[in-house]
Amino acid sequence: LNYTRCGVFDLTNTNQYPYCYHFEDQTNCTDPTRVGGFCFINGFMSTVSKYVVCDSALITGPVNLCDDGLDSECVSPSETTECVVHKHKLCDGVRDCTDGSDESRDICSRTTAGYFQCTRTFNLEKHLEIPVSWILDNQTDCTNGEDELNSDHWRFCGRGDLGTYRVLL
Repeated sequence: LNYTRCGVFDLTNTNQYPYCYHFEDQTNCTDPTRVGGFCFINGFMSTVSKYVVCDSALITGPVNLCDDGLDSECVSPSETTECVVHKHKLCDGVRDCTDGSDESRDICSRTTAGYFQCTRTFNLEKHLEIPVSWILDNQTDCTNGEDELNSDHWRFCGRGDLGTYRVLL
């Protein structure tokens, strides 16, 4: 295989640059170990390199390769480390931050566990529950869009300091 797509680069230490100025070479990865996520790019489902998802924000600012900007949905769950992870890596059962903050945030204590699971749009590898704050938030987090369906499936039960609480029927 020709692994020129999604090549390794590090602008901060080794001055290894991506081939394309606008990071187009960091899409449609030929090596599955370099895939950071999946999304529509110019209307076609494609992969985005793990080297530009969230890490790129520390280098040049968000890259925004995905049509919907989903590749730039990064969060810093830790107050003690400089860990930055993609939103869909929160509450997925894998410790991406050394302190485990991506699995222990408040958001992970209120999920659809036991009631609802879906394939997250940027992490097609797993069928997972989602944080309840992602339901009806006007951002499609499930590949089938079920988290945004305004139906009797989701019922609001109040609001609090941490957001809107919902229960599944």
